[in-house]
Amino acid sequence: MKETSPLALTTEERILLYLSDFRGMEERFELPEALTQRAIAFAAGTQRKHLSRYLDDLVEEGMLEQKKAHIEGQRQR
Repeated sequence: MKETSPLALTTEERILLYLSDFRGMEERFELPEALTQRAIAFAAGTQRKHLSRYLDDLVEEGMLEQKKAHIEGQRQR
């Protein structure tokens, strides 16, 4: 039987912890590639295809704000 550590973080908590490093960037037009869904999924240890569900839940709970912005060095938002 596998024991779960009481210090283990949920996927949502890992996402919030990762994104906490990027506070204060709300007004920037151009954001780092580290804020793409691919990068957030990798940092949180989840698959990209599941990330939008976690992000939607966090936005609905008021924990995150969703914003479209240009990504540094990329042609798309």
